[in-house]
Amino acid sequence: MVAEQGKTYSTFIESELKAERDRRTSVDAKGLNVVTTSASLTTLLVAIGAFVTGRGAIVIPHKSIPPIIGTLAAFVLAAILSIFAMRWTAIPN
Repeated sequence: MVAEQGKTYSTFIESELKAERDRRTSVDAKGLNVVTTSASLTTLLVAIGAFVTGRGAIVIPHKSIPPIIGTLAAFVLAAILSIFAMRWTAIPN
């Protein structure tokens, strides 16, 4: 009877450990995806900045500036939070 309980607990612990590792893998993948997307968006932002400051100046309407600033702030916040998510989920095997 004791050996049977040990097998039951062992199976339960193994299934919980597998679920936790799967969850960690999922969170790591999502964090890495955000970091990759952030790097791509940064590249595009630098390209736009180079284009705007180039030969022909582009005039941005004043009504567009607040949404652009809000979008950039959200982008920076998403990048920072994804870095923290990656750091906090780094659990050794």
